[in-house]
Amino acid sequence: MVNHHWLDVSVTVLHDGGRSRLGTVSATGQETYTLPFRMIDAGRTVRFEGNPVGANGNVTTEAITVRGGGHVEWTLESGLERSTVAVW
Repeated sequence: MVNHHWLDVSVTVLHDGGRSRLGTVSATGQETYTLPFRMIDAGRTVRFEGNPVGANGNVTTEAITVRGGGHVEWTLESGLERSTVAVW
């Protein structure tokens, strides 16, 4: 996760109708998270949600299928609506 936003961003993964908090990415910082296999096995999809700390609004990715050993890079921009996600 790469954060180009000027605020810290709290990150949550949405899966199986639930929510699990991953952590916080510092302003202009980077973090790496590992998802438990139970969230990504059998072709399940996840979405990531970012909430800037101390501000209103959030950003959510589209539904993503991640397989074991796969990587997701979510880049949060200063204008959260311009954020991008890549999966490989």
